[in-house]
Amino acid sequence: MALEQHLVVHLQHMFVNERDYQMYLCDWAGRVKDQQLKAAVNTEIQGINQEMDNLKRCLDELGAPLNDDMTSPLVKALRLDDDATMDAMPDATPLDMDTHLAMTDISFGSAEIGTYQSMLTLAKMGKHAGVAHILEETLQHEEEDLQKMQSLLCSLSSLGGGEQRAA
Repeated sequence: MALEQHLVVHLQHMFVNERDYQMYLCDWAGRVKDQQLKAAVNTEIQGINQEMDNLKRCLDELGAPLNDDMTSPLVKALRLDDDATMDAMPDATPLDMDTHLAMTDISFGSAEIGTYQSMLTLAKMGKHAGVAHILEETLQHEEEDLQKMQSLLCSLSSLGGGEQRAA
């Protein structure tokens, strides 16, 4: 029972992380200048709807309610990092801001993958095959998204020519 409760709590928290991150990306979407990054962000915003649906399906399969009346501490930390980064870079160019968003997305995606892997392990240990299947599909999608954003970051970095800015 304890493993199942851990799984339920993490499914609920991941739902909140996804929901709040979707709002975070929507806040950023209008500021993105690079067209490839803009397309990736818009695709990710849409994809999060499916991820939230998958999390709800997992909770339904476990007979657990969706507890979404909380906020994501992870997304709150990302917003604080945005503030700190922009304070440290008062002369940030649009490319700098796009690069920051890509780096933030990679950080968030890495955290998501770790959480999905952990939930998948708990689902398998608890013999919840249906939940495990849903989580495996979602994990695969998250890994693909992370690879795309890592490639995009490389292309953004090449646009900057590797130039160093004077402090």
